[in-house]
Amino acid sequence: MVVLLTCSCRKRRRAGVLLLLFAVLFSLLCWNVHGEDRYGDDYYVSEEEDEEEPYDDEEDPEYDDMIVGDMWHYFDCSFIFSRPRPVHSETDWKSMRHAYAAVVGLERSNRIADKDGDGFAVPVQARSAGDEKGRGVFVTTAPVPKGQLVWSTSMTARFEKGSEYRAFLAKIRQDFACDVLQWAYVQSISDQSAEVDKPLVSVDLDAGSFINTVTEEDEEPNLGCHEQAALEHKGGCQQNYFALKDIQVGEELLLDYGDFAIREGWEWFGL
Repeated sequence: MVVLLTCSCRKRRRAGVLLLLFAVLFSLLCWNVHGEDRYGDDYYVSEEEDEEEPYDDEEDPEYDDMIVGDMWHYFDCSFIFSRPRPVHSETDWKSMRHAYAAVVGLERSNRIADKDGDGFAVPVQARSAGDEKGRGVFVTTAPVPKGQLVWSTSMTARFEKGSEYRAFLAKIRQDFACDVLQWAYVQSISDQSAEVDKPLVSVDLDAGSFINTVTEEDEEPNLGCHEQAALEHKGGCQQNYFALKDIQVGEELLLDYGDFAIREGWEWFGL
């Protein structure tokens, strides 16, 4: 009788250990689906929070044919933006610049992968601008006088083809791709060799991407084209942005995106 009880207890202990191991493995599997490993960053949503209607993958076009809306779903950007996005480090910007150079070539990229810093000519800080705006750029240290060069597109990536833009998005980290989809715009840039303006897909690979647009009807931009000051800078108002009034310390820099972004331009690139 004692022997039988001992065997029975051992069997129960072994069964308990197996159940514990199964529970641990199941927990790890769930964590990989809904935890930090999903995107390599501190993103986490519970089943209840992640209730957005799933995108029908069977209806996805081939990646090479995707337009911006398709790519937003492809990279799961609604999930990415369900949490506040960070202010990127110089290492982050560098990684995106290197990816850009790898896609279009070092010379066509204006060698921005080899450059340090950003396009700002005055001291600024990128930080949260509030829940509705997300990230923004604010003047620090000293006021900026009207007409002063504030920021240039020296770190801006330009794409001549929609296929290059898609290749760039596929080459960078997934959450970076979602940032780029939110930031990128089509702009007409002077082609000096042909003496015409040429539409290009553009994305600023420095903190210039955090500069917000005016949102209220009575709100005016403090950054934009100052025609007189632009005469002294290569690229004029297409590649440089100036203080439109005296900007005080702590004030947020604001553009009017409509002054330079061509809304219907995405169709020209099949995007």
